[in-house]
Amino acid sequence: MKKFYTLVILFSLFASISFGQNPTNGGFETGTTSTVTDWTTTGTVGATNARTGSYALSHTTSSTSNVAHTNATIISIPNNNYAHVIGWAIGNNANARASCGGTLNVTAGSAAITTIGTTLTRLTYDIQNTSGGAVNFTSRVNTRSVAGSITDYWDDVLMYTDATATSDLTKPSTASGFTNGTIVANSVGFSWTNGSDAGTGLQATIILRTTNLSAATPVMNDQGVYSTSGGSNGPNIVTTDWSVLSVTVGSGTTSYTDGTVSPVSSYKYAVIHRDLAYNYSVALVSSTITTPSGSCSAPTSPATSITFSGTTAVSTNVNWSSGNGTNRIVVARLGSAVTWTPSPNTTYSANASFGSGANVSGAGEYVVYNGSSNTAPVANLAATSTYYFMVYEYNCTSGAEKYYLTSPPSNSVTTPASIAAPTFSTPVCLSYGGATLLVSFTSIGTFTGNTYTVEMSDGAGSFALPSTIGTTVSNSNTITNLSCAIPYGTA
Repeated sequence: MKKFYTLVILFSLFASISFGQNPTNGGFETGTTSTVTDWTTTGTVGATNARTGSYALSHTTSSTSNVAHTNATIISIPNNNYAHVIGWAIGNNANARASCGGTLNVTAGSAAITTIGTTLTRLTYDIQNTSGGAVNFTSRVNTRSVAGSITDYWDDVLMYTDATATSDLTKPSTASGFTNGTIVANSVGFSWTNGSDAGTGLQATIILRTTNLSAATPVMNDQGVYSTSGGSNGPNIVTTDWSVLSVTVGSGTTSYTDGTVSPVSSYKYAVIHRDLAYNYSVALVSSTITTPSGSCSAPTSPATSITFSGTTAVSTNVNWSSGNGTNRIVVARLGSAVTWTPSPNTTYSANASFGSGANVSGAGEYVVYNGSSNTAPVANLAATSTYYFMVYEYNCTSGAEKYYLTSPPSNSVTTPASIAAPTFSTPVCLSYGGATLLVSFTSIGTFTGNTYTVEMSDGAGSFALPSTIGTTVSNSNTITNLSCAIPYGTA
């Protein structure tokens, strides 16, 4: 069945008839005490029991029959679709009763009257158009007493139409994956993954911001109407600390840029979905985001003179002379020179284990260091392999990096072969001190100019405190009859 959706916000307020925050009808957020326009029955505007915003409309009655308040706004209901009314009401004593209703074409109807007492209650009314063609609909709310005088307060009342039989009272699912984007002195960008809504569908995403970094998670009132300007358009503050930045981010949009921030300032953001029935999702809240100084600029000189120390078959230390940046990144590549260049306002994750940091080009160029030092250990290398390195200087904070791209230093290092322990050609057994022993052994691997050291253990075979009894330097793998003078008393 093809679905048709139409929504009209009627009012946002608590009251016997409390309708406030009504962008369509003017609402009660103006605080006027004059006759409530767009409704057939007058009421009193005040702050008592205002659910969303500052004002609500109240009505006092002793009638045990419905006192109906009909809204003058009209929506069109397609054939076989439903009209829905949702409103919030609370009474001032246990005898307060209320219901929602409406007039479809010329026929008025209401949901069953409900005794609400002093409990804030969400009430609904649903009716199907089976006339064979589109007809008009206006909403109504009803105030009624069990006995004696009561006052009802209505707020956050709306009507809409779709093809489902019951009003949508289910919140959309929460957005996920808040991700920082470009962050500069006067602008903060971020993105997220949209949630969903199985009822009336996502209609918009609301963006909130706070400078209170310990503020509680914001909660928007279902069926409440909010705005960026406040006043008669609806509140622009949520849960005390959160300012409304936008209520019109499209349902298919997953990013936002706040261009109203100041340099060197900290903020948190909240992303909240809204559906057609003005149900709001639980907020997705960011971590703290701090804007950089507006005067931040790129370094003016590069790092120089990349050298290597302590190189083994599986690791090396990369050293350099730093330029005038506050930080730098080191990029490594196996087998060929680094050709990648970093982008401004972008943070690159580093890992000293080659292959685990950001693969910045997708071609095996990995960030192995990101920091302020002039040396970086690099591990997880392969033996007898050549690795190329490049260093880029930068300034500014995370997300606002300014890189110096002119003449970055580069150099390469080749790791040696793995060194394996030698194997002895004959067993060695020592039992007397003061003797001279001839030792022969064969090492494994290809070496040139290696130093071989023979150490002696105690009788139990422990090398906790070994005694060196001979050394030799040889270009050969096989050492025959190395003469080792055994110190007296050590065997």
